[in-house]
This record gives sequence, C-alpha cells and structure tokens, in this order.
Amino acid sequence: MKIKILETIDLQELPSRLNERMNAIESEIVATLTLCGPVDTSIASASDTGQNLQNAISNVDLLRQNLYNIDSKLEDIQTILSGYEEIVNSKQAEENEPDDS
Repeated sequence: MKIKILETIDLQELPSRLNERMNAIESEIVATLTLCGPVDTSIASASDTGQNLQNAISNVDLLRQNLYNIDSKLEDIQTILSGYEEIVNSKQAEENEPDDS
C-alpha cells in the first residue's frame, strides 16, 4: 500500500531537496537494472527447459514493480516542478507589473 506524505519546506530548499530525490531515484534505477541480468537468465532458462516458468514470471513482475515505483517518484518530481514553475512565473509577473503609485 502506498500513501502520499505532504511536507512544507522553504522555497529556496526545493532545488536541493529535488536533487536529493533524484539521487535516490538514480540509485534505485541502478539497482533495478542489475536485476535485468538475472531476469533475462531466468527467462532464457525457462524458455529452454520449460521449467521454472513461475520463477521467470515472478522475476519479471518484480522488475515491473520496481520500474513502476521509480516512475511514480519521477511523476512526483514532475508535479513538484510544475508547481515550482507556476510560483516562479507568478513572481516574475509581479515584479514586471508597473507600480501604480
């Protein structure tokens, strides 16, 4: 089961926090890619012998779950960046407005 956690940070902290998240995702990607070799081996073995098909299916499912989790985290970062862009654009628009005084 997955849950969303909300937190409030200062705007200037956002770039470093997103960088931390991207570094964590990068580590997950590397770890997930290391599963590709064993998954490929289990698929080849199951295809050749007709045995251990359930193991190959489970390995592919595990790989897919890991990729889904990575994609979900990337989607979160994309959403955060979209919100950040709106804030930056609104600040620039406010700064560019002529002063009525």
